[in-house]
Amino acid sequence: MNGNPESARAWLQKAGSDLAAADICLAVDKALDAACFHCQQAAEKAVAFRAPEAIHQMVVEHWPAV
Repeated sequence: MNGNPESARAWLQKAGSDLAAADICLAVDKALDAACFHCQQAAEKAVAFRAPEAIHQMVVEHWPAV
């Protein structure tokens, strides 16, 4: 994934979709937990294409039972 412009574009488009979903939740003032989830997902996808190993290591360190 790292260094591949097509992959980067795909991940950023998915992140944009998550932000759009969060915007919809916020616009109707409903499902604020879902809005938070989509924001978290967008942030993760925005960095995942650059450092997938770092993301994996962070998950392992913070949630060892997963």
